[in-house]
Amino acid sequence: MNTAANREKFKKAVRRITIGGGTNLVSGLTLGYKEVSSNYNGKYVNRVLFLTDGMGTSTGILDMAQRQRNRGINVSTIGVGTGFDLRLMRDLAENGGAAPGLSLTGRRWKKPLAASSTEWSFLLPMTCT
Repeated sequence: MNTAANREKFKKAVRRITIGGGTNLVSGLTLGYKEVSSNYNGKYVNRVLFLTDGMGTSTGILDMAQRQRNRGINVSTIGVGTGFDLRLMRDLAENGGAAPGLSLTGRRWKKPLAASSTEWSFLLPMTCT
């Protein structure tokens, strides 16, 4: 995302995300790692922000997070919805080298899941209806 055009492309892609279907967490996280790997720079923090309800296929995801952490790519998790898998999100963040993030349920943000989540202090909630 080193150009304004790339940042705008990313913003448009995020705006096109819709609800529906099942979730294959492993494939989604793999794609996130692939994107971060393609822009990897050892001088910076290399991180995947994993926004999910945490429900779906997750076999092997914790081991994958640990392997990527060892390569220098962390994952931070943000659980979304009313029934997301809190334990999975917490374990994934811990294995992936970051503090668990926030949970968005309905229209309010809950407190960070870990005291060390100060990295999230710069985030502002997006409008959620």
